[in-house]
Amino acid sequence: MKDSERISNLEEMLAEILMRLDRVDAELVQLGKGQSQTIGRMDTLEENMRDLAKHMFRLNDRQTLVEETMRDISATNRIIFERMATKDDLRSMATKDDLAKLFEFMMDRFDKTDARFDDIRKRLDDLGR
Repeated sequence: MKDSERISNLEEMLAEILMRLDRVDAELVQLGKGQSQTIGRMDTLEENMRDLAKHMFRLNDRQTLVEETMRDISATNRIIFERMATKDDLRSMATKDDLAKLFEFMMDRFDKTDARFDDIRKRLDDLGR
């Protein structure tokens, strides 16, 4: 092999190495951009998770209030029924139709509360996605 062929081969190898280094450099720039985007998305995710935790605490507090209210209503109903059972004149008390209306009203309120909690759960699920 002549010196000129060796030099030519070395020049070709050097050119190929330089092209590869350019590609590596471009890929490193892309990697840096990807890392920046990932960090930004992680920050957003952390913020959403904090919001989700706040909503979950509020939901828990409201659920506790609903449970306490339901216990109070049950206790009140027990007292009403005990008093009704001890009265001689049930005609002066609420009729069965009135009690049915009261029960229907209470169930309607509970259904609306359930719908609100379902809506809150749906919103929390949407935030979690």
